[in-house]
Amino acid sequence: QILKFFKFNFSKYFVDKPNLRSSHSKKTPTSGGISFVLVSQFLYFFSKNPIPLICLPLAIIGLLDDKFHLSSKFRYFIQIITGFLIAIRSPFYTNLVVNKEVNIFNILVTISIAFAVTIIINLVNFMDGLDGLVAGCMLIGFLALAFLNNGNLFLIVGSLIAFIYWNWHPSKIFMGDIGSTFLAASYAGFILENTDLTKIFIYLSILFPIFADSVSCLIMRILDKQNIFKAHKLHLYQRLHQAGYSHEKVSIIYISSS
Repeated sequence: QILKFFKFNFSKYFVDKPNLRSSHSKKTPTSGGISFVLVSQFLYFFSKNPIPLICLPLAIIGLLDDKFHLSSKFRYFIQIITGFLIAIRSPFYTNLVVNKEVNIFNILVTISIAFAVTIIINLVNFMDGLDGLVAGCMLIGFLALAFLNNGNLFLIVGSLIAFIYWNWHPSKIFMGDIGSTFLAASYAGFILENTDLTKIFIYLSILFPIFADSVSCLIMRILDKQNIFKAHKLHLYQRLHQAGYSHEKVSIIYISSS
């Protein structure tokens, strides 16, 4: 019902219009990610976990960007602030820093973790171009976290299942930057609740199909001396779709590989 409400209203004010980068041919309501952003806020009441609240400003900026196309520098500024807040309250960070003093090592640890969070945010956001792909892969990641790390995350899992119903091809609504950036930042925050680096790598490896596609595409574009900030259709998922694979087949390939 929440998504039905947003689909009706966002079809008037938040519309994704097809362009050269798009894998869609018709206008579609976007910013549907607001559904799981709002649902996620209840996590604080259940577990007093502030991660969804920390990521909320990032979601708000994503919503504004979906509508007004904000400056990439401003968006990255919000991302780095979010990454910083996620870093300093994470058990992983607390386990690494020395006596919680202000020193070069602790500063470098803080900057490194915050920067890593922004990398995760952008790599996930880059992949949000095909029906069900990002939502499906993130669902697998949050399922693993819910089963093995934090049962309260089944709240996010449930909201993602409901969203995928509307986002599966032919998509009735897109998640938009509000959804992809929020999901990625939240996922980074929840995996950093582990102090074991091995577990963190395991949770990151669940999103390997997304990361591998984004990183390999970025490297190839740099080697070809292309403007990496310019829209393109060079990701593997985009090439597969151009080669004739349907949205469903490509998304299933990525989700099943997670």
